Amino acid sequence: MKAIKQEYLILKDLDNSSIIKVYDMYFNPIRSIISIVMEYTKGIELYDYIITKGPFDESKAKTLFKEIILAIAYIHDKGLCHRDLKPHNILLDENEKNIKIIDFNVSKYFKKTHKGVEVYYKMTTHTGTQAFSAPELLTHEEYE
Repeated sequence: MKAIKQEYLILKDLDNSSIIKVYDMYFNPIRSIISIVMEYTKGIELYDYIITKGPFDESKAKTLFKEIILAIAYIHDKGLCHRDLKPHNILLDENEKNIKIIDFNVSKYFKKTHKGVEVYYKMTTHTGTQAFSAPELLTHEEYE
């Protein structure tokens, strides 16, 4: 339950058209159920699109890649690292023109502001999907 609440708080702090929007969270104490109200996005996972339709043409790939990079830059500017970015966690809208980054359940802040000073933290948890991991994660050392 703590992880769900943490993901909700992270998403609540993000406001970018390329990141799934979260609106509210409700807890039913009788049934111990958490419900999160999120933006509805009709489309397909980027992974499923590539598997069923094949690769994008270069022009479309460049456009989508730019959108992904800008969303990642926004996330990093917020001091947040997604830590499980992969084609399964990127939705492509029904018009195949825009993306939405989803699944922030293993995200972590690497930068916080304390008394007006930015403080950076190294991460030690090796999480996410190993097949999509950066090489530094496979060394089992601290990373930035």
